[in-house]
Amino acid sequence: MAYGDTMEGPSEAFVNQRKWTVAGTVTERYAGAGEALDGESRSDIVVSAVAAKKIVIFNPKRGTVAVEMRYRSDGSEDDASTVHIYAAAGADHYTRMATHVITQGTQLYTGAIYFCDGIAVTNENWLTEAGVVQASPADNHIARYVFNPHGYDRFAVIVSTLATKTVYVDVRRL
Repeated sequence: MAYGDTMEGPSEAFVNQRKWTVAGTVTERYAGAGEALDGESRSDIVVSAVAAKKIVIFNPKRGTVAVEMRYRSDGSEDDASTVHIYAAAGADHYTRMATHVITQGTQLYTGAIYFCDGIAVTNENWLTEAGVVQASPADNHIARYVFNPHGYDRFAVIVSTLATKTVYVDVRRL
């Protein structure tokens, strides 16, 4: 038998287990028209020029099947911030993908930074159904949001309501 073969035949292909990476942090809320990126400010040039402390931009590698997101913050239990996610394909205009109201839990990440245990999704406007993974809202486990990027290669995250000093955005490829 060759390495990896079993008694039943060749082993199945596996999915690489990728680690979480910090996509970025937001320390100042975005105060645009309507608190989200307004109609005139969604071009790649304008979005790329938003101050780094107000936006997180991440770029999944080509061929990524799914992206998993999680949030952390440095406030108090049940502090809720409003996060908007936008997507673009290449140097084009961004389109809104979803709005998340994230709630800080009590599971400690490190120091005074805690994982968010709730993600309430509104304004979802995506090609396929995305999903929230959480045991139940406000149960102090890590809430995650999973979606298929469908070839979009730029995602922007802004915060319109910042209830804490910092929102951390973590991502990983699936």
